[in-house]
Amino acid sequence: MNTWIAATLILFASPVWARHAPPALTGHADDADLTGLPLVQETPPLALTADEVRSSDQPGVRIFRETRGKLELVRNLTITLKDCRAQARLASTRFSIQNGSGTYRIDQAVPCDAVGADLIFKPSTNGGQALGIWQIAQTAEEKLDASIGLAFWSRSVDFIWPASGDYYSFGVVHITRGDAWDVVGHELGHAIYDLGSLGKFGGGPHRIDECYSSELALSEGWASFFSGWLSVDPLDSDAKFEFMVPRRAPIRFENIPPDVCRAPTNEWRVTAFFWDLYDQHSDLEGAEESFARLWAPLFKSGVPSLEAARDRLKTGGVDPDVLERVWQLNFALML
Repeated sequence: MNTWIAATLILFASPVWARHAPPALTGHADDADLTGLPLVQETPPLALTADEVRSSDQPGVRIFRETRGKLELVRNLTITLKDCRAQARLASTRFSIQNGSGTYRIDQAVPCDAVGADLIFKPSTNGGQALGIWQIAQTAEEKLDASIGLAFWSRSVDFIWPASGDYYSFGVVHITRGDAWDVVGHELGHAIYDLGSLGKFGGGPHRIDECYSSELALSEGWASFFSGWLSVDPLDSDAKFEFMVPRRAPIRFENIPPDVCRAPTNEWRVTAFFWDLYDQHSDLEGAEESFARLWAPLFKSGVPSLEAARDRLKTGGVDPDVLERVWQLNFALML
């Protein structure tokens, strides 16, 4: 397994350089911080409290987080209730949310005389950001389990939040903002790419709309594809990321701007290539491949480039004509 660092670093100086030096570092840096959101200035306490507590007619305690304007039940947290306090540790067998010295937990007083209680978290507060990371990681575990199984997930992926930059390093994901869903998914994508030994990592300075090394473009582009697979509707005719790279936001990967470098050494185009193979919105490519079909040929392959990945997909059963159409749409045809 390649144990490198895949990073989206927040850089305030100019010129902008991704601090990448194999085997310690590879990743995603741009000419502005990745999320465009302010940094969390102080490390929150490990005990996180809700923004609102509502009495409920349903027995027990439920935890909800506001996600894109809607309250969403936070799944698979083990909640204990003792002495009118609800507690839930943000850790599972496959991932945890930490501050670098310990693991976060929900620790909230609840009405002793209520049948039940609902704990409500807003997306940008401390508890809401920690739970935002939990939700992305939990979604990944559920979707991967349903698609390819979890045998490959051989070690825990720990998230450090808040961090000074967004990057993946030696099995640990560092996150600046837990409410930046697309960034969290991207950095987790690096961990999954590493656990599956899907391809090589690359290093060096890069901007998302420019071309650079094949290895760097592949590792970054696949991580963004993974983030899209987790959170974006495959039927969306304008699939895009919300927080990545404010200079170019929103990052549209169904409809890429024409000024983006048109080559398989550009990560934005690599993301679009995989997305076009997977998505269900028809734009002449005629492909609706499952995530499992795209995963299996690359698993433990360590491919060095998108060209090599395409060839593995071809021998792995993806229709060669479909692959050629998607390749032409993304890299050859000047639309």
